[in-house]
Amino acid sequence: GPFAVSEWDPSGDLTFVKNEYYWQEGKPYIDELVYKVVDDDNQALNQLLAGEIDGIEDLSLSNAANVDGNADTKTATSFSYNVEELFFNTLDEHFSDEHVRRALAMAIDRESLTKALTFGYAEIANSVLPRTLLYQTNDTVNAISYDIDAAKEELAQSAYPDGFDTTISIASGNNTRLQEAQIIQAAGAQIGINIEINAQEISTFRSDFRDLNFSMMINSATADYPDANSIFAFQVDNNETAADLMRKGQVTPDGDERAAVYEELQQILADEVPYIPLYNSENVVGLRDNVEGFTVLPNGSVHFEDVYFEE
Repeated sequence: GPFAVSEWDPSGDLTFVKNEYYWQEGKPYIDELVYKVVDDDNQALNQLLAGEIDGIEDLSLSNAANVDGNADTKTATSFSYNVEELFFNTLDEHFSDEHVRRALAMAIDRESLTKALTFGYAEIANSVLPRTLLYQTNDTVNAISYDIDAAKEELAQSAYPDGFDTTISIASGNNTRLQEAQIIQAAGAQIGINIEINAQEISTFRSDFRDLNFSMMINSATADYPDANSIFAFQVDNNETAADLMRKGQVTPDGDERAAVYEELQQILADEVPYIPLYNSENVVGLRDNVEGFTVLPNGSVHFEDVYFEE
């Protein structure tokens, strides 16, 4: 790679230095690269605007306009492999009930949520596959739509017709996720589901996610490579039919037959909602105006070998 690790603070910050033996002669153009962990979106924005840092790798969409509107900063974007999702823990007694999941899906106005929180940098997601991947059915899948009356009727068919108390987990310091949680909280309240927001420090959030120690949580699903299986392989275990279709898709050559397999699979996921796709966003990075040569890829990873500072 273009850089070698120089210093590492286990609590966060990481310093790289130029790799003199990098295979592309003359690159990288910068001698040192420092990754700083800033837990709060607004604090990161203020540091960028003040020139204390040169970039924000994961810029909050709510702050993108501030970066674009400042004379000394700019944004870099790319089409994304990310889908923002509300994940249910189907081992939880409430969310093992399909009627509960469907009721909450009907109670959330995803179109309004997307418009309010993504500032034109995202589109509503009807499928778990982002628009950037082949075989996504975002425009053709029959997704659950916003309908409060239907949501109440759906919940009445569940084991909890009078509602219940639950929690939604988010990583603290992410303003967009907090607002998403608040919108979902308000949606649940309309049908008798009382949701407490559990904002956790990022390491605790990740640990609880891995240990399935949550009821609901907001996170993004990201394809690591440009194939539908990169999403399905870690998100399909809701029933045996879905799992069989996922495995069939893995061994079916590209073409109409594979498209049909994934179309059926996406409809099952849309009907049973083991998770609710919210929106498919762009990757947005905030930069100082003199930073050139920066590349952000659809999977959110970034390249620094061509970066230089314009004098």
